[in-house]
Amino acid sequence: MSIESRIQEGIGVIKVTGELTRDSQSSLTKTAYDLVSQEIQGLILDFTSLEYIDSAGLGACAGLHKKLRVDNRGGLCVFGASPSIFRMWQIIRLDLVIPVYEEESAAFAHYTNEENSIEEEPQT
Repeated sequence: MSIESRIQEGIGVIKVTGELTRDSQSSLTKTAYDLVSQEIQGLILDFTSLEYIDSAGLGACAGLHKKLRVDNRGGLCVFGASPSIFRMWQIIRLDLVIPVYEEESAAFAHYTNEENSIEEEPQT
């Protein structure tokens, strides 16, 4: 797995490439915590290049969302998940807590629109 991170418009963005598994989820967590320490107001995970995620990876995402909420950092959302990854997200009902969008612009709109309303609905 490889990870690239940036801050754009006060929002942290992490691009995850490859497989997010028990062996690699600590890299995602460390990168996210580094961004949280920089006073971000939300975190977006870019899954456009994510090929596989296991239960530990899903758990890491849920844990990140919880940390962001506790620290008043706006929570977590995802964009670009493949149909199979999105299906796993739905099976464990993570989509009810962490929205998944098709496009990056919709993920940014999740945080930037004052009413938190967006033109593009979460992926279904």
